[in-house]
Amino acid sequence: MSAPAIQLRQMLRLREQRERRAKAELDHRIARQTAAHAAAEFAASRLSIQTVQRKSSEAQIYREMLGRRLTPRDVDAVVGRLSNLKAQVERATADAVAAGRAAAAALDAVDEARRDFGNRLRARRKWEYLVADAEQTGQRRSELVDELAAANLRPGRSAP
Repeated sequence: MSAPAIQLRQMLRLREQRERRAKAELDHRIARQTAAHAAAEFAASRLSIQTVQRKSSEAQIYREMLGRRLTPRDVDAVVGRLSNLKAQVERATADAVAAGRAAAAALDAVDEARRDFGNRLRARRKWEYLVADAEQTGQRRSELVDELAAANLRPGRSAP
């Protein structure tokens, strides 16, 4: 095998290694995106549950207040309970938004990894073609040399 063909084969092996690493990175990012999506779904369901609980608790608080004379202490207690419920829902909302952003970022990372893997796959296929072409060219060249040598050594012809 000629030196250029050896170099082409080495480059092909390098391309194959890069492609394998890109595929592993893609698989890793897909797993992270799946986990981020599950976390976002969990956060959304948690927010939904928190919202339902808040509405239910508020309704219960208002039912308890009906027909009663409220002292300032009672009003402060009710305001505190309502503030606590509101804060819980706000935390759940912030968690859901953060989880959604993380899932979107993970999806972007997967798209980037897919593009990188596709580029590396195309590059490897190009190098496979170049190696095969170089090997065929080398084989044709050696066949031509053999034919020329055979033609020059026929009876009636002298070797140069």
